[in-house]
Amino acid sequence: MEENREVGERVLVKLRKSRKVFFVEYVCAIILIVLLGGLYSKGITMPSWMFRIVVVIIAGIILFAEISRIYTRYIITPTKVVIISGLFNETRKNIYFHPLGFVADLNLGQSFVQRILDYGTISLSGSQGYDFVMEDVNSPHEVLKMLEDLIEANKNPHSRKR
Repeated sequence: MEENREVGERVLVKLRKSRKVFFVEYVCAIILIVLLGGLYSKGITMPSWMFRIVVVIIAGIILFAEISRIYTRYIITPTKVVIISGLFNETRKNIYFHPLGFVADLNLGQSFVQRILDYGTISLSGSQGYDFVMEDVNSPHEVLKMLEDLIEANKNPHSRKR
């Protein structure tokens, strides 16, 4: 796949936005499906144009959530984080860990609901202008720990095992 273009790089983790972010959207779609099913089971008919509109709304909700999920992807390798944005026209940003040895802040942000559902946003602000955000990733504490370990391992590239 396109994401594996990194020659000789071992991919540690591939991340996308969590489906948990779209919990409300999925619940709305399910409620509409249940309502349509309930109307059908009771023998209540509705105009075909109204039925089509509801089906389009359900499909739109699910399609919006899934496209939003796949729009931005994060790939973590032993030496860098690759941020890929876009569906048809991709933008790739490589953030190497070695220059990040001088990281000013590596932060994890979670609201109350995000803590319950175990997803969050990881942001990095570097002293030399290295900034990136990994939004709405699952298990953010594990990802943060992995990033911290990889940054530490890449501070002195001569001490790494190849």
